[in-house]
Amino acid sequence: MVDGRTVRVCDYYGSKNPNSKLTEKQVICIRDFYEQGATPTGLARIFQTSRSNISNIVAGRTWGHLNQEVVNEKESEKNREAKGGE
Repeated sequence: MVDGRTVRVCDYYGSKNPNSKLTEKQVICIRDFYEQGATPTGLARIFQTSRSNISNIVAGRTWGHLNQEVVNEKESEKNREAKGGE
């Protein structure tokens, strides 16, 4: 409790949220397709969601917790490749 109020801790991130329409894999695919030149409108049609939802995903306003996970995963892959090349 903080000043007589309860603090709500929410751990319903990503696909754990019951209202989620996408999975983590789909969000990563959306970001990859966007980097390759796909438009938010086209991605919205493919993934059956709104264009604004796609734009928020790409900008990191939603599903932001995946940003750090993906960065960490890519760094791990680079480190494995570097060690294998020695």
